[in-house]
Amino acid sequence: TAQRIDRLAKDIGLPSIAVVGNRIRSQAEKEFLISSLPRFKFLGFIPYDQALIDADLANLPILDSSQQVADAVRNIYQTLLHSAQAPSTIN
Repeated sequence: TAQRIDRLAKDIGLPSIAVVGNRIRSQAEKEFLISSLPRFKFLGFIPYDQALIDADLANLPILDSSQQVADAVRNIYQTLLHSAQAPSTIN
C-alpha cells in the first residue's frame, strides 16, 4: 500500500510522503516495517491497544483511552511540526 501511495503522490507532483506505523504489536513488527520500506521516512508508530478500539466504538475520545497511544500521537505531531519547519527532512 505504501508503495502504491508513493507512486500516486509522485503522479500528482508530491515529491515525498511519510509513513505512520499503526497497530504495532511488537518491536519485531516495527523493525519489519522499517526494513520493508527503506525509502520511507517514518513519522512514528502507534501501538496496538484494545482500549483505543473500545473507546472508538463507544464514541469516546481515543487519546483518553491509552497513555501509550496518546504519547505516540503527540510524538508524531511533534515530528510533523518539526518537518514542516524543515521540509527537506522528509525523504
